[in-house]
Amino acid sequence: MKTTPTLLLLSCLAVTPVALGSGWSSIVRVQDQEPALPTIEQAQAMMQANDSAGAEAAFAKISAANPNNGQAVFMHAYCLHMNGKLDEAHQRHVDATAFPQFAALGHYNHACVHALKNEKGMAFTAIASAREAGFNNLNQLETDTDMDNLRSDARFAELLLELGGTPTTDPASQPPARQLDFLIGTWTTFADGEEAGTTSFTRAFEGRGLQSSSRNRETGETRSLATFVYDEGRSVWKQIWVGRDGTHAIMEGAFADGQLMLTMVGLNGEPATRGRSVYSNFSATGFELSWQTTEDGGSSWNEATKLRYARQ
Repeated sequence: MKTTPTLLLLSCLAVTPVALGSGWSSIVRVQDQEPALPTIEQAQAMMQANDSAGAEAAFAKISAANPNNGQAVFMHAYCLHMNGKLDEAHQRHVDATAFPQFAALGHYNHACVHALKNEKGMAFTAIASAREAGFNNLNQLETDTDMDNLRSDARFAELLLELGGTPTTDPASQPPARQLDFLIGTWTTFADGEEAGTTSFTRAFEGRGLQSSSRNRETGETRSLATFVYDEGRSVWKQIWVGRDGTHAIMEGAFADGQLMLTMVGLNGEPATRGRSVYSNFSATGFELSWQTTEDGGSSWNEATKLRYARQ
C-alpha cells in the first residue's frame, strides 16, 4: 500500500532520536492530529484523475461537515452512483433535491437509480418530478444508458416527444409491441385536403396497447373510439373500433412492406373480410390512413376513404 509523504514524515519523526547539545534526548513524540478537511476543488481533482473512490470519500467528509453544502451533497450522491452503490446513492440523490440549484438533476439521477433497478413506475414518477423542477435535457434522455430499461415503455416515447424528440419514421423497425408508439399524441385529420377533426392516442395496458378518440372538428363531439393491443402469442395487432352510430369492427394484422394493415375479422378471429385499414407514408409529422373495402373476399380492394394525419 502506498504511503503518503505526510505519513512517511511522521513515521520518521516518531523513531528518530534528535541531538541536543552533546547528548541524546528522549524520542520526540508527535501528537496525533486531525486530518484537514478536503476542499471541493481537491475532491473534483480526484474525479478528474479517475479516483472515484477517493472523490466519494472526500465529498462524504465535506457534506458530513457541512450538510448545507448542496454541491457536496449532490456530488457525493453522484460518486456513490458511479461506484455502483445504488442503494446509498438513492437516498443521497433525494437529499440533493432539497437544494433548488440541484433539484432537477437530483430527481433525474434518482430516476436513473430506479431505471437501473428496473423499477419503471418509480422511475417515471421521479422523471416527472425532475421535469417539474426544470429538467428538459432531451439529449440526456436519448443517450443515457441508465435509462435503457425504460426505452421499450410507451411512456418513454411519449416523454421524448414532449421534449421535442423526433418520432420514428419507421415504426416497423421498433420492437413489435412498441410499433404503434408513433401514434401517441394528438393529430389533426384531413380528408380531401379539408380539416375533418382531431384524433388523440394514449397508452393503455401498461404500455402494451393504445386507446384513441376521434372528434368532430365543428362540434367537438366524439365520433369514434378504438383500442389497440399487441397479441404476442400470434404476433399481430388487434383493434376494436366503435362508431358513434353503433357501427363497429374487429380488426387484426401486422406491418408488411412499410405499411400496417389491419383487416376485419369475426368475433373470435375467424375470417370476415369486408374492409381493412392501411396505415402508410409515415413521416416525423404525419401519416396516411386508407379505409378499403372488398366485394370478392379480398381478391381486390377499393379505397373508400383516405385521411391524412398531421401531428399537432
